[in-house]
Amino acid sequence: MGAGARVYGGVVVWILAMLTVLSVVDIGDIRPIEHTMFFDRVASCAQPDCDDPVPLDLPFSTPARYTPGIEHQVLQFTVPLDEVPTQMQAFFIPKYNHHLQITVNGALVHALPHQRHPWMAPLLVEVSPSLLKLGENRVMFDLSGPVPGQLDLQPFHFGDLEMLSTPYDTRFMLTQGLTQLALGLMILLTLGYFVVWLARTKERMFLWIALSCVSACGFLALLGTHVTVGDYQISQSLHALFVASYVLFMLKFVRSFLGIAPLRSERVLPWLICFGILVAFLLPMQYVYPATMAVNLCAAIAGLVTVAVMWQHRHSVPKIDFLIFFPALSLALALAFDGLFLVLTHSQARSMNLLHLMPLLTALVCLWLILSQLIRSLSAHAELAATLHSTIAEKSAQLETSFNELATVRKTQTISQERSRILLELHDGVGGQLVNTLAYMESQSIDDPTLRTALEDALRDLALMMDSIESQDSLATLLGMMRTRLEGLLAKHGVSFEWQIQDEPLWPTENPSDNLHIARIVQEAITNVIKHARASTITVYADHRRVAVSDDGLGFDVGAAQSADRPRYGLTGMRRRASKIDANLSIQTGETGTTVSILRVET
Repeated sequence: MGAGARVYGGVVVWILAMLTVLSVVDIGDIRPIEHTMFFDRVASCAQPDCDDPVPLDLPFSTPARYTPGIEHQVLQFTVPLDEVPTQMQAFFIPKYNHHLQITVNGALVHALPHQRHPWMAPLLVEVSPSLLKLGENRVMFDLSGPVPGQLDLQPFHFGDLEMLSTPYDTRFMLTQGLTQLALGLMILLTLGYFVVWLARTKERMFLWIALSCVSACGFLALLGTHVTVGDYQISQSLHALFVASYVLFMLKFVRSFLGIAPLRSERVLPWLICFGILVAFLLPMQYVYPATMAVNLCAAIAGLVTVAVMWQHRHSVPKIDFLIFFPALSLALALAFDGLFLVLTHSQARSMNLLHLMPLLTALVCLWLILSQLIRSLSAHAELAATLHSTIAEKSAQLETSFNELATVRKTQTISQERSRILLELHDGVGGQLVNTLAYMESQSIDDPTLRTALEDALRDLALMMDSIESQDSLATLLGMMRTRLEGLLAKHGVSFEWQIQDEPLWPTENPSDNLHIARIVQEAITNVIKHARASTITVYADHRRVAVSDDGLGFDVGAAQSADRPRYGLTGMRRRASKIDANLSIQTGETGTTVSILRVET
């Protein structure tokens, strides 16, 4: 046995199990009601005066006839009363077909209706106490209906109106109430699904579910309203067509929802159904019943295919959706099979056909499936939107960083170009003037030591300023360039230079201005050594947080040097420059020499 055969076999067993449960539960079972009379046996009368009644057990139904005319069945029974009631009484008739006229003691209490009796609608007929008497009360039921419609009557009750109103309302709700509720819901769903399909025409499942709702509206209108559509032949054919179309469109909806290719049965069954409907329309009346039953059997096969397809592709849908949809779809199919069985067998064992619950059940679970899919789509959209927002924010941050880096590069390029221009101007302008002046003094043999020294100091200051611009952010490089500039001056005064650069000094804000402040402090310290200390060696030390200038010359009194009567502007300037770059300036001096330290303040 193939996998497909096993699936269909399992589905059949599953549906049979549900049919067994429906049979055991027997929704709508007619039973005696406490404190009321229960009639399950009447007398059949061949003549209106009922001279020769024949006992008849309920439920009963007449065989189908196909001769033109109206069929009648007169029934008689008696209601024994020990006393005349004072409350309003009533007959509660759970199920009958088609029309019913009731007389009590010869008085008409319920006339033949002018409208068609709705499918399975119960009847509650009020009986005034004034029509009743002590002892035997003769009641006549006149059942009638058009040929070939079958007449049938289920057991019924007689008793107090208030006591029978509740079971009547309950049965009406289970039959006509739910049928009309399903019809109203189907109309709304039809409009809603067509609107959704028009907005999303590429998703054919909304079209199929909308068309299934249209079909359901058709046969629910036949079941739940007084509307008469043609004769027996037309009404039965339309009913079969609506049911079969409903099941076929449900099959297409499930297949589209699961995203699978069209099935072979979708191409074969519609032709069989159309052929059956044509037979029912065109052939004589006695062929209507077998033709419509064949159409209903095709619809049942389509229902089996729908449930089997759902089971085969159960992993294609979320587990919660499958656990809700599959049992509901199976129960709807079982209700359809149950109704078909009652019609085929003309069984009177069950008083309530539950076919009208099939579209209501499937409509609700299909609505759940679509809403569930919509919720998941919205959740996925929200997650996608969140991801997009996160990606956009990340990319925006990257773009901002890139723009900032590009702006920094452009700014750096602009500064570098401006720096080069300033260096060139200083070199060719001020520097050239100073060099030309010294050259002029040499050529004219002008011997003015003070002027020469001033010019040389100005030239060194200019060189230091140019070096600070050119070295950009490296303080160690600037100090190295300063060494080159000052070695000649130190050698002239007989002072040696020791260079101890351990690491690149790191300042909180490294820029040419801060580096120039540090270089000026170092330059001032070296100048003071040359002028006042009489040292033989100058040591410049640097690590990542400290720059120091030490000498082995004569020390000095720091307090006296900073007193008001003898101010040392060099020391004051050094402290001011240190404060501008948030550094501590310390001076340690003694007989063995002096150390000037610039210490970075930790933040």
